[in-house]
Amino acid sequence: MKFRLVYGPALSRAGLLLAVALLSHLSPASTARAQGILIIRPQHNNSSEAEQSQIDFELRISAFTPLVSVKINGVQQPIPKTLLVEVSAFLRLYPGENKIEVEAATEFETVTKLFTIQFGPTETPAPQYKTEFAMFAVMGLQFVSNPLGLPDSFSAPSGLRKFVALIPRWDWIRSSDERLSLQSIISRDQYGKQELKSEEVAFTQIRISMISALEKGQFLTLGGGYNRIDLGFAAALTGKQPAQRDYFVFSSLRFGLQAPAELIDLTLEFKRRAFRRAVTDSDRDENGFVITFRGELRAELFAFKSRTKVSFATLDAKGKLKDKFETRLSEELSRPFGNLLLGFGLRLRRNAFLAEDAQFGGRTPTENLLTYFVNGGYPLSRSWILGAEFLYQSQDSNVPESQYRNMALSTSAIYVF
Repeated sequence: MKFRLVYGPALSRAGLLLAVALLSHLSPASTARAQGILIIRPQHNNSSEAEQSQIDFELRISAFTPLVSVKINGVQQPIPKTLLVEVSAFLRLYPGENKIEVEAATEFETVTKLFTIQFGPTETPAPQYKTEFAMFAVMGLQFVSNPLGLPDSFSAPSGLRKFVALIPRWDWIRSSDERLSLQSIISRDQYGKQELKSEEVAFTQIRISMISALEKGQFLTLGGGYNRIDLGFAAALTGKQPAQRDYFVFSSLRFGLQAPAELIDLTLEFKRRAFRRAVTDSDRDENGFVITFRGELRAELFAFKSRTKVSFATLDAKGKLKDKFETRLSEELSRPFGNLLLGFGLRLRRNAFLAEDAQFGGRTPTENLLTYFVNGGYPLSRSWILGAEFLYQSQDSNVPESQYRNMALSTSAIYVF
């Protein structure tokens, strides 16, 4: 068995992405969140200013179940009964502060959002503070055909993996343009077969970020955090798990865009990585610095929501951890069909190691991992959401020992507290 360094929680992607999508309701954009309704005024904050007395008031409203009603200042707006609607209303403003109340409803719930538009001179209001809290639990099962990542020439054991995660988030909001966020991810997984205990992962993350609005539709995020990843491949020998620890800081800049694009997010991250094995001497300890640049573009393509991601990372390593340059590219398309949300796409990861490896006959390994996936989510109620995902992975390499194929099928459930 070869060791493969883990970079994050080994959860079902369908379950984790659904939970992260729910947490995005607490994004710095102008939003209102109940259990499953999101009200956004694109490129504007909760409070804004207008230069003219008449405006076109535009909204984008989404939910996990079809919307049945949208009202602006008590006036019913004509909408289709879908998961996502765009509403536009012509409004007249009066000098001073104008309050605009938006009410959106599904069969399960109703949420109200208040917008403030200032027309004419205004005095700077005193900052107001409030706190928001959200938490989600993800649990599920995943069948994996080749969890050890063995080459095709080996008889690879398959396994059933159980996983669970808890994702809490706190927000301290100073104003509509500034907030402090604290988020944690705690995940654990387990295989039933003893020979697969090496692939079990316990992941814990704590991160804090400060989000500030710069200009209309632009947000700057500064933050940092800590990851701990306990790996199981030595536990069977020593009763102890080796641990990887990451300390990181990051900066992110987000821009709102005009349709069909929605936003672009650019992130630069510096990470200090330390890895200690439980059964070897200090010469085999692995550590290094990771510098990562990530970009994400969200857009609407015909009837699909598109998320395109690209990242470049370089690892300057010491000990047994190898210097490498990593490139990731992914494209995901999603579309609602009634209450059912379906998505599909692909992800490409390329690892180019920068030094010869005696383990592979002095060759310089290069690995290309291609993943195809399809997933879906369905809300059973205000608190329960079901998810499922199928993926196929194929890794090619100039080192035959690193080539493998893998398939996985997972089901998950999310509980919204």
